[in-house]
Amino acid sequence: MGNGNALKVLAVVVLLVVSNYISWNIGKSGGLGTSGGAALPAPGPIPGGVRGFGGTVENVSDSGFTLRLSAYDPFASQGPSLRNVAVNTETVLERLIQKDNATIQKEQIAFMEKISAGGAAPAGGQGSATGGENQSAPLTPPEPFIRERISLNDIKAGDMVLVSAGEDIATAKQFTATRVSLQPSVSLPGTASSPTAPAAQPN
Repeated sequence: MGNGNALKVLAVVVLLVVSNYISWNIGKSGGLGTSGGAALPAPGPIPGGVRGFGGTVENVSDSGFTLRLSAYDPFASQGPSLRNVAVNTETVLERLIQKDNATIQKEQIAFMEKISAGGAAPAGGQGSATGGENQSAPLTPPEPFIRERISLNDIKAGDMVLVSAGEDIATAKQFTATRVSLQPSVSLPGTASSPTAPAAQPN
């Protein structure tokens, strides 16, 4: 039972970190842009409003689903805890698949080598890594997961998702999502059935 609770707490923490980053990042740029790496703001009104939430799917319909916001989300108190999320043909529905550690490390090394070689600055940076003028598109850091397109039928009650919108949804009871990301399951080492320790031998 303890392992199950630990999994839920860890999943909520991961979900909130990513959700709050998306909300701040989209609000700062006024759209689905990238950030220059500034720290997350304290809870409260943010430029552009809150445009992303994380939570648990309560139920699914033919046109969307009901999202229960996490009680730990600092922006959840601004509106109802249950939100009706609608999806349409323009909504991006995706599953986030965690990459293995070896792949993540390999991509990070390759990314740093491109910067060191004088490539374009990371997204949000100024100029190239060598300080010269570079007109090429900024480099984007590798993501720790793969994005796989899915349909609404792949989303079930109990799933944890991140939802993004093109407007301020801080207090909106219902809104249309621009992107819905199904979160990868979180597992902890040793949560599977462990071998039973041998009984103590009598002296």
